[in-house]
Amino acid sequence: MRGYADRAGFVVRVLAAGTHRPVGMGFVVSDRHVLTCAHVVNAALGLGVRQPDHPGGDVRISVDFPILGGADGAPTRMCVVERWLPPPEQGTVGDDLAGLVVVGEALPAMAGPARLNEQAYHSPDEQVAVFGHPSLAERRSGTWAVARVRGRVGAGLLQVDADPAAAMRLQPGFSGSPLVVAGESGDSVIGMVVAAGRNGDHRDAYGFPASRLVMSWPEVLADVPPSPYRGLLPFTAADDAVFVGRETDTSQLREMVAEDGFALVIGPSGVGKSSLVEAGLVPRWRDTGAVAVTVRPGSGSGSPARRLVGDVEAALRAATGVDAWSWTSNRVSAHSAPRSRAVPGLRALGYWCTSTSSRNC
Repeated sequence: MRGYADRAGFVVRVLAAGTHRPVGMGFVVSDRHVLTCAHVVNAALGLGVRQPDHPGGDVRISVDFPILGGADGAPTRMCVVERWLPPPEQGTVGDDLAGLVVVGEALPAMAGPARLNEQAYHSPDEQVAVFGHPSLAERRSGTWAVARVRGRVGAGLLQVDADPAAAMRLQPGFSGSPLVVAGESGDSVIGMVVAAGRNGDHRDAYGFPASRLVMSWPEVLADVPPSPYRGLLPFTAADDAVFVGRETDTSQLREMVAEDGFALVIGPSGVGKSSLVEAGLVPRWRDTGAVAVTVRPGSGSGSPARRLVGDVEAALRAATGVDAWSWTSNRVSAHSAPRSRAVPGLRALGYWCTSTSSRNC
């Protein structure tokens, strides 16, 4: 699984040719690719910001990693332009994206790709952190600004406004910067700044959402694993690698089942009962060589008990290649308990997950 960096490791500045003066921002999206705005690259080369032509494959663009720097300065890398979607001739309607490839040295230590969050909709007032380099002498090291997502507007743009309590608003010098959201799984990026007002009275800015970035450079970004955020959907056993933060609960539940053979998980709807069992307990149980079977009383035909018997029988047959109930002279029914028959080297887990509401978990 790809390792992701936190914001300190994926934020970069794009530097002007010759002077190494920051002209905009960008961020790392793979172990050798950086994403920024096309107009930022134009500015770095001393061209008109709306110049449409590809700079050429031999032109070098310098970037550095400001937050990873120390007293001796920030580590710098050279890039060439691979993907080019030129800026619009006027306004903000259109493309404005440059995909860079790092050449020569590998990424610095602690640097790495950002995790893209392609969630289609974001909560109003969701807070994002944005690193930029405003043209102020006292902000030579760059600065973080706090902004609030307002939602999507025309042309597929995402509107973000400066937080009323923030010391700094988004402005020129923030273009190409990732919109960073902090979560339990670490930092993720929901978009990239492409336009910010020059007038101090205007506190709005606009960016491309992550989904548009992926569509604009699928050769690189489509390989990024999907976002681990499930929204209102429960985690499943397939989400084991990204189900974090409930290790203690998972261990306690596994011990209870191992010792008592039964555990009842109860809680209000939406607190994560199904996720704890499916993405926490079930993978741990299967790691021991056991079989885990899930049955939902509210789905399928027949009584819950009869469906449970059928699901267990199918799982045991798939795991062992043997008809687990063939030892009995009578088939197990929903009204009679199965005879206890041991299958060598096999343990099975069944669970009921219930809710304090009327909804199924």
